[in-house]
Amino acid sequence: MDDGTLPRGRGNAQVTPLPPPPAGFCGRKRELAELAGEIGRPGLGGERPDAPRVLLVAGRPGTGRTALAQRLAEQVADRYPDGQWFVRLTGPAGVPVPAEEAARGLLRALDAPEGADLRAATAGRRLLLVLDDVASADQLTALLPASAGSLVVATSGGPLPGVPDVRPCTLGGLDTPAAVELLARAIGETRVTCDPRGAESLVHVLAGHPTALRLTAAWLAARPGVSVADAALRLRDIPPTPPTLPEREAPGISPGTGGSRGAAGRGASAAPLAQPAPGAVRRGAPAAGRGTPAALPERGASALPGAQTAAGAAGRGAPSAPGAASPSEREAPGISPGTGGSRGAAGPGASAVPGAQPVPGAAGRGVPAVPGAQNAAGVSGGAVAPGELVRAFRMVYEGLPGGAGRMLRLLVLAPAGVVDAQGASALAGCPVEAAQGALEDFVRGGLLAGGAQRYAVPGCLEGLLGALLAARETPADVTLARARMLERTVRLLLSCRAALAGEPLDEAVPRAQRFDSAPAAAGWLEARLPALLAASRAAVADGELDTLARRLVAALVRALAAFPGGDAMAAERYELHTLVLGVAERRGLRREEAAALINLGDLDARAGRTDRALDRYRIALDAARAADDRQAEGRVLESLGGTYLERRDPGRALDWYGRALSLRQGTGEQADQARLRGRIAVLLAHGGRFGPALREWRKAAGLHKRLGDLTGQARALAEAARVQEAAGRPEDAMRSCRDALYWARQAGDRRLEAALLLRLADLLDRLGDPEGARLQRESVQRMSERASAAAAPGTAAVPGPSAAPGPESAPAPDTAPDAASDTAPDAARP
Repeated sequence: MDDGTLPRGRGNAQVTPLPPPPAGFCGRKRELAELAGEIGRPGLGGERPDAPRVLLVAGRPGTGRTALAQRLAEQVADRYPDGQWFVRLTGPAGVPVPAEEAARGLLRALDAPEGADLRAATAGRRLLLVLDDVASADQLTALLPASAGSLVVATSGGPLPGVPDVRPCTLGGLDTPAAVELLARAIGETRVTCDPRGAESLVHVLAGHPTALRLTAAWLAARPGVSVADAALRLRDIPPTPPTLPEREAPGISPGTGGSRGAAGRGASAAPLAQPAPGAVRRGAPAAGRGTPAALPERGASALPGAQTAAGAAGRGAPSAPGAASPSEREAPGISPGTGGSRGAAGPGASAVPGAQPVPGAAGRGVPAVPGAQNAAGVSGGAVAPGELVRAFRMVYEGLPGGAGRMLRLLVLAPAGVVDAQGASALAGCPVEAAQGALEDFVRGGLLAGGAQRYAVPGCLEGLLGALLAARETPADVTLARARMLERTVRLLLSCRAALAGEPLDEAVPRAQRFDSAPAAAGWLEARLPALLAASRAAVADGELDTLARRLVAALVRALAAFPGGDAMAAERYELHTLVLGVAERRGLRREEAAALINLGDLDARAGRTDRALDRYRIALDAARAADDRQAEGRVLESLGGTYLERRDPGRALDWYGRALSLRQGTGEQADQARLRGRIAVLLAHGGRFGPALREWRKAAGLHKRLGDLTGQARALAEAARVQEAAGRPEDAMRSCRDALYWARQAGDRRLEAALLLRLADLLDRLGDPEGARLQRESVQRMSERASAAAAPGTAAVPGPSAAPGPESAPAPDTAPDAASDTAPDAARP
């Protein structure tokens, strides 16, 4: 987003309830009036009679197009009672979100059933959609509701040819009164009133660019001794090119000072970001020991607040503050130059995060794909940062202490552009408390958006920070920072799953990486799912972090399996297993390849894509045999049988089940043999082959007996009785049913006991013994009454015969053989 609050939600498109516009929104009255007038213009909406009204706000990065769309939506929201939604359509590095993913997110937001069509789900509804950062006309038209009463407000970097009957509202800079108002809100009316010409000059230098004005205003607010006119002069002296040179080589910048070009002539200070007014107590001030620059590691000497010149001496030509430390004195106590997770006493590549291991082979790699890292002009998603924004950014960035500046540029590595204190701590290799304080400082300085544990680099600054990252960090440092972040993410996912499943955690897990409750873990997972998916994609694409990538995907799959409603995230799980498959094929890991293919086949089969499932299973069978993985081979054979049964081909299903049984017999896995014999018996009985079916059920009962599974034994005998009854042998069925009843009572399974008593009653009726049948049914009734009386008020009683599952509830032939199949990628990891 260019500005505003951060979206929350599932999926890559980040579909969320409509957020309010930013608190600092001002101006744009003419544009708001024009857009409001367009809503009711006749003919708007295109050729389709059910087409919604579409408005387009276009502008360069940082011009406030998202904020304007949010303000307009806020003004008209009450006209659209069926829902107001915000959809982010561009991901990290300017990569467009596929329209089908965005549509899936919208359908979830609308509580539509899985697989529903977007047009059908939106027909006749009055919806308000804000589609932020649209990349193409096709992306927009694919998400239009099928309702003439709906409104779509889209934002983009320019016009969208191909969208019919849409007049774009193109944004430039703010007009002078609105820009001066923005300054006054940030730095106070008095400073603007005392220097109106200076304020107008500043607006002119920045061409009214909203983000550039906010950055400059925050910089001025932290420096009450600097006049507005002096800030305008300083900005004029800064070249409109990104500061891509290393700190020690940038023109006019002393090592460690971070001063902007030309600052030395004015004696102006490079004060820490968002320094409060004198006397104010800032959260994370040095006295509190939280969030100070000294706590943030950097690649060179750390510039401490005490090393900066006094803010009050920022007047033109003012000398440096007395006692200012030299570069050699600016190192933080106990921190040698070069420490902090890049190069330090522990040797090159030493990690500052406990337990985070450096990635083998990371040194010497190229810099991973980072938003804007390939373009020193500040390109992000194809848009070049305007010169006025570059000037303001350079003035603010070059005034940051070295450790804070390094953390800020490392934040562009955050997946999906969203980061919290845990992620920032891992990236920079510093304590979580220090990272939290720095993030809050960045928000106050206009360098980050969001808050409440969710922060993001504004899209218009991604390219500038990416260029800085490429220029000032070595490839090994970047890879190590990403490895620390992924390791931290894996630990958080494991902790999240444990909280969701109610499992204990190792005592060594730090308190900051624990969740207080299952709802807290579920909220964290749901809010960060887009970032977690993005992290998985980036880790797999990197190629040098495959070990971490496999661990990350496995941890995410397990967390989704424990998440309430996780079964609805089939598309996300499918993507994750596809990622694992890519890593396995790249690395030649046949065992993991087989596991990923099995999981993909299972998801295809559940979605009814049986042709694709069969293809997946056959390839998985070859991979499992190549890896000599008998367990995976057995799973594939059984899954093939279930898929053919789903396709109503019992002959082939029986053949594959038979192959699976032969394999399990060779490995001595009795539980799997018992299950497979039951499935084979069902198919044989269905084909009228009662004798072979009865033998299979008796063998299954014997296997359960050897395993000590009394309930399984009772169920197998009950199914044998069913086969005997179908074969016209009611007396034999009666004997088998009584045997099953005995073992059900031995197992203490009251549900099965009740079902078997009812089965006996039916058999006695068939044999002409209604009195005996009545006695059996009365026994079931007494069981139900006793269970109801014993149940505490407000709790569920033990079900009576109506709720009791019958003996036929043995594993269905098409049931997946392994309910925990989604964990296979991790389980198959060497």
